[in-house]
Amino acid sequence: MGLVTLRREPLLHSDRLTSNQDHKERKAVSLCTRRLIDISTLSRTVKKMTRKIKFLLITSNFLLQFFAIDQSLALQMTYSDCMSDSTSRKLGGWCFFVYYNTSWGTNYPTAGLAETFCHPHANLAYGPTFNMLNYYNLTAHAQATAVWTSLARNASYGFDNASRSVSWQWRTLLPNGKYSTYPAILANIPWHAGDPFISPTSYNENNAMIWYNYGAGDCEANISASLSWYSGLKAGVLCQFAPPLWTYSKRGSGRFSNSSLIIEHVTNCPKLLCFSKCHNSVFCVSLAYSPSTKDCQTYGVSPEDPRMSPWAIADPLYEWHIRDGMVY
Repeated sequence: MGLVTLRREPLLHSDRLTSNQDHKERKAVSLCTRRLIDISTLSRTVKKMTRKIKFLLITSNFLLQFFAIDQSLALQMTYSDCMSDSTSRKLGGWCFFVYYNTSWGTNYPTAGLAETFCHPHANLAYGPTFNMLNYYNLTAHAQATAVWTSLARNASYGFDNASRSVSWQWRTLLPNGKYSTYPAILANIPWHAGDPFISPTSYNENNAMIWYNYGAGDCEANISASLSWYSGLKAGVLCQFAPPLWTYSKRGSGRFSNSSLIIEHVTNCPKLLCFSKCHNSVFCVSLAYSPSTKDCQTYGVSPEDPRMSPWAIADPLYEWHIRDGMVY
């Protein structure tokens, strides 16, 4: 905006105004002066805002470039690629793959970045069985010393010491940008002795990794090298690929008595829709379906898993259907 300048012309002696005219002129000049000040102030404000906008544009461009660089490191692998890889782990149709990029160096990626590095064809992994998670405890990776999982504390429980050991959940970011969650069963996780640690809240260990020859342990999201136990850490990302098609065999009758094991409970549900809900979930291992009532319950665990069988009850109204290819 251009600066508008108002100038009062000098009066000649022969053009002197009467006192009344002089008063009116002074009033007009005063008004013009105030407007000049207002316009000047507005001009300075606009200039300041312009500088701020330029700064924000530069900052935004930098951030976009930063995240574009990070996303260029995301895993470029499909389900078929994972299934054909000799280092991947196959379970129940799912394919699990440890992704590690040598350009990452140490103490990278953070938990937040790990959420996206499996996209666009996979998600940060859920641990459907103790056996599956313990595999990464017992099996050394060629480069990564620990792997990120989608295991994290549930913020709704709070992070005080009284709730830190019971507030865990599986929380994975899907390629569509939405989160999917499922309560974690601590007994189904190969925790290291003493983990999850009831630590001082200043540690903020609200995520979890699996270390080779150590097991699962809670950790800070940024795995900062300033803490000695993260020094030199080479972090991989455990990615989970879902099969386009899979089978779920009928295995007797029953359901789970523990409602916390339910992923989704749908009433008046057609049978094929119940199967579809299980197949489209990143957590579903089994389902119980009642043909008579059309009641559908999908679960993140299996009644055939010895760790889960105490909660499985006989119920002739429900059919068990279990994901094929599971190992417990």
